[in-house]
Amino acid sequence: MKVELKQQLFEKYPRMFPGSAQPGAAAIGRAITVGDGWFGLVDVLCEQLQGETDQNGAPQVVVSEVKEKYGELRFYVGSASERQEAMIEFAEALSCRVCEACGSPGSVRSSTGWYATRCDEHAGARGAP
Repeated sequence: MKVELKQQLFEKYPRMFPGSAQPGAAAIGRAITVGDGWFGLVDVLCEQLQGETDQNGAPQVVVSEVKEKYGELRFYVGSASERQEAMIEFAEALSCRVCEACGSPGSVRSSTGWYATRCDEHAGARGAP
């Protein structure tokens, strides 16, 4: 994900990404290693998780890593309520239908052992047949 998009997340959700918006926080910024196409998915998930904390007293979710594995979003956090865990599971499942490169509808594709969620236009990029 582009640095500018990561920075938007860090500034919008400072409690979820503590210390990440400060200068020299490059290591935390590397904790998000997904394509730009999943920015909207991650943004909405963060909004819902933070809303659950602010409005319903759920635990403050702190993100440790956001990555792709086997073509699917993986969103790792510390403590979370059952409802927050369900939100994360839903976003992870939804990621299998969203092109990681551009955000258009896509599907998980594989080739030579690599998996990636891509639309038809980006099917030739990493892991697509």
